Amino acid sequence: MKNQHYSDSRDVSKWSVVVRLAREHLIRHVFHVAMLTEDDENRGGVTVNGPEISEDCVVKFFEREHEAFLRGEPKDIGRITGLPASCGMGFRANVFDRPFRSLDGQDFRKAYFSDAMDLIALMEEPSLVLVDPDGGMGGAKGGKRHSQIRPEELSRLFIRLRPGNGVMLFQHRQNIDSWIKVMEGRFRSAVQGPESIRAFPDGNALFLVAFKGPK
Repeated sequence: MKNQHYSDSRDVSKWSVVVRLAREHLIRHVFHVAMLTEDDENRGGVTVNGPEISEDCVVKFFEREHEAFLRGEPKDIGRITGLPASCGMGFRANVFDRPFRSLDGQDFRKAYFSDAMDLIALMEEPSLVLVDPDGGMGGAKGGKRHSQIRPEELSRLFIRLRPGNGVMLFQHRQNIDSWIKVMEGRFRSAVQGPESIRAFPDGNALFLVAFKGPK
């Protein structure tokens, strides 16, 4: 996730799925593991128009956000904490907005996800963890090391969830045949195959969801 992409059409579909899940599962807490990366020159995704998945209250919330940006207020993913109240929802949203990068040349991934999981353990229940890498799940090597979560990292995160809580992963389109089916299978393997896996495709985006069943 990048601050510059906050409130784009992908955010509309992403948070519309969150709102739907919150209604279905009576979610009380959404924890956004943003995997925040630096803004760049890519200006794609600057409108709220066009997502296939949308909830009216989410669209209206981001329309008001765009008005704020026109007044000169900065884009910041932390502003999403205002969405639940705007939608009249009973959950609260928190954002883990630590930059997803190394500051000292050392491997940062283990510490990043360890600290995120410590906070996840404190969430109210039922809860949903939104994992939001720029590219989704993958090998996270070379140029993609900051834009993907590795399957084993997602697996460790899911293991830490208590029964009744869920995880939702943003996945960018893959240049492979039947990419949705393939990524759904990889996601199922990473979370060790609960029966309640769901997929929400929207253009080049896919949102994969799993809730942890009883022990």
